[in-house]
Amino acid sequence: MSINLEKVLKVKFVYTIVFLAFAQVCLGQGGNSPFSILGIGDIVSQGNVRNDGMGGVGISNPHPLYGNALNPANLVYNQYTYFDAGVYSEYKTITEGSKEQTDFGGNISYVSFGFPVNKNWVTSAGLKPYSIVNFETSSTEQIPSTSTYVQYDYDYSGGVNQVYWSNGVRLYKGLTAGLEIAYNFGSITTSSYSTLISSSTTSNVEFLKRIAVSDFTFKPAINYSGKISEKMILNVGGTYTIGSNLNVKQHEEIVRNYYTSSDQQLRDTLTNNQRGHITMPSEIAFGISIEKQYTYVIGIDISKQSWTDFRDFDGDGDLNDTYTYRLGAEWVPDITSVSNYFKRVAYRAGVSYQQLPFEVDGDQVEKLSASVGFSLPVNRGFSNLNFAFIYGTAKAGGSSNDVSEEFIQFKVGLTVNDRWFVRRRIN
Repeated sequence: MSINLEKVLKVKFVYTIVFLAFAQVCLGQGGNSPFSILGIGDIVSQGNVRNDGMGGVGISNPHPLYGNALNPANLVYNQYTYFDAGVYSEYKTITEGSKEQTDFGGNISYVSFGFPVNKNWVTSAGLKPYSIVNFETSSTEQIPSTSTYVQYDYDYSGGVNQVYWSNGVRLYKGLTAGLEIAYNFGSITTSSYSTLISSSTTSNVEFLKRIAVSDFTFKPAINYSGKISEKMILNVGGTYTIGSNLNVKQHEEIVRNYYTSSDQQLRDTLTNNQRGHITMPSEIAFGISIEKQYTYVIGIDISKQSWTDFRDFDGDGDLNDTYTYRLGAEWVPDITSVSNYFKRVAYRAGVSYQQLPFEVDGDQVEKLSASVGFSLPVNRGFSNLNFAFIYGTAKAGGSSNDVSEEFIQFKVGLTVNDRWFVRRRIN
């Protein structure tokens, strides 16, 4: 019996990618962020490293060598079987008045796999984080007229992840449509500790609250690409994420710890996996781009998310609608060059302005960022090693005493293209 080594290596690669994808839910989160304790946390960029290098642009610009996680209607342009995976690291500085904290973190960004069913239909599946909650803070106070201190610790962690299935179909020539079905899962945990510290005893009280999310969301999409001259192409695309009620379970308990000669722990359950739901907002996004195929593309994306419709488990909302504006470009000097490797490299840059749904002292949080990136062609140019560097700030209000974030992100991705599921013919 003969063994097809190529197939064995491909199967091993699939298992490796799947393992890395599910490892994402148990790895450490990104950088510490005080804004992530509100709503369901910081909303993560939903694009791949190529998009991130262009300021997040990607709703209207398809590419045959890169999967498109922003607009499923653009999948139909991928005529190769592809794997796409990315990781990132982040260095963040949080400032409030004269106080400053630095933090470093990282995570797996996404993993996806897609292949053409036929020339007019491409299907894709993957896993990605939707939101991240990650913040820790601590303070200590002395009880007046005593030698006893109280230490307060707050720990917020978790987030919402998505396993998704996307399909893109060609309706007529340059008109395509798509649909993403995402299963949302994950948990958000809030722990608050009050610890009494004295010379004779130490005890603390912990309040633990955990929300577990488990439900589906849907995102239909459309795109049109057509020539406006012999070499120039105009792309127009749009997506609409349907607002929905996600099923959740809430668990609350109080834990009392007494650290003496005989340690004791008393645990009281307040609610045990009580069923309910959270209301997620709808989002509409629009993109337009102009390109000379395989040479350059310039695009603009605009989106609105209706966070005023958000309701948590208790029916509370108090979040603001958000608008996001992105501008980005990509340039490849000469994709067919055989004498100069760097002429086949894709160079990218972009900027973005994003409103976050949170307010601090009546001012909405705003995020500004700029990015650069590039892709190194490998495997005869059919695959790419992708890089993106992002610098940004997030702040509410103009006062120097307000909480602000300054961050640097470094992202690396690998896109592998190959012809699978194609019946080879021998004449």
